[in-house]
Amino acid sequence: HPGLLPLLPQLYLPLSWSFRLCGSRRLRGDVDISNLSNASNVLNMNIAYSPPGGSWQDVTQILGGLLVRLGAQFQF
Repeated sequence: HPGLLPLLPQLYLPLSWSFRLCGSRRLRGDVDISNLSNASNVLNMNIAYSPPGGSWQDVTQILGGLLVRLGAQFQF
C-alpha cells in the first residue's frame, strides 16, 4: 500500500552492572540508550490530498533523537 511507511529499526542498548559492597549491600547501575544511531526516520505523514495548496505527503512526525537514561539502585 503506497500510504504505509516501512518499519524502520531503532537501535536500543541496555546496560546494567552490580557491585557488592560491605556485607549484603549492593549497588546496581543502569544505562539505557535508545535510538543509538540518532536516526530521524519519518514515522507519519499526511496522505490526504486537499487542493489547492494542500499538504499532501508532508511529514507530521519523525523519530526522536538519541535518548540516554541513567539509573542507580542501592540495596541494603
